[in-house]
This record gives sequence, C-alpha cells and structure tokens, in this order.
Amino acid sequence: MTIALTGDITHANSSQWHERLLAALHDVKGLVVDAADLRMLSSAGLRMLLLLHRTAASRGQLLALASLPAAARDVMSVTGFLQHFAVYDNVEEAQKVLQAQP
Repeated sequence: MTIALTGDITHANSSQWHERLLAALHDVKGLVVDAADLRMLSSAGLRMLLLLHRTAASRGQLLALASLPAAARDVMSVTGFLQHFAVYDNVEEAQKVLQAQP
C-alpha cells in the first residue's frame, strides 16, 4: 500500500493525515509514504509521523518513507527523527523492500 503526502503537513491538518495513514495501515504488512509532493513538514507533522511509526512497529509492520524532499529530510535528520524510519529514494525502491518482507 502506498499513500502520497501532499502540500503542507501542519498542526491544522496533521490529525487528519494521521487518521488517513492509520486507516491505510489496517491489515497490511507495511505502508510506503510517498513524500514527493510534500512541501512543508511542521513539528506537528513530525510528531504525526513518529506516532505512526510507533503504531506500525508495535504491530510488526514496516513504515517506509519514499522521495522525501531535501528540506524535510534535513529537518528530520537534525531532530533525530530520520533514524526511526526506513527512507528510500523513490516509491519503487520502497515497494520492492516491502514486498520482500515475510
């Protein structure tokens, strides 16, 4: 399953994104989050992704980020969030890894 993040993820919409991504995690072995069209990721967006990661990990699911824009990657790296995620250059690469999971 792949879900695309688009636009800005802020305090105003992070809970809606969280609900949508949680629903996508239902009954799948993992989720690829395509961030190619993500323009901005606020602290609320970072928190939302971390909570999603924790949920997926507790269920034994893989959460992969693909096509993460440089600005978002930099923020996630500086804050230490990036180390919690499987990050891939593109969706196809992430999907291959996900499909190889038992």
